[in-house]
Amino acid sequence: MRTPYLGKPLVAVSILLLFLLIQAACDRPSSRAAGPEVRDSAGIQIIENAGYLWPEGSGWRLSETPTVDIGESDDDPNYQLYSVVGALRLADGRIVVANSGSSELRFFDAGDA
Repeated sequence: MRTPYLGKPLVAVSILLLFLLIQAACDRPSSRAAGPEVRDSAGIQIIENAGYLWPEGSGWRLSETPTVDIGESDDDPNYQLYSVVGALRLADGRIVVANSGSSELRFFDAGDA
């Protein structure tokens, strides 16, 4: 008596079903936890917070007009920027800009903006 040949399609379907069952068993719930998830990876603590810290509808928004405007193309060349790599607001309110195009750190105060 000969056993019928089932072939590669049955093997592929079996592997796919097995993969789907394993994935469903290991899948996390779709609802987000209220607090942060803390885990360890080779002795390094990882904290992941997937939720929002503010109520719905009260998140950050951009204003219609900028508060500070530095580096416009029709400004004085002293205020033009090229290839900026970073900016930082200092404790005294000034803004420092790392302008790699001119290899300079440019400082701006309220009178410049």
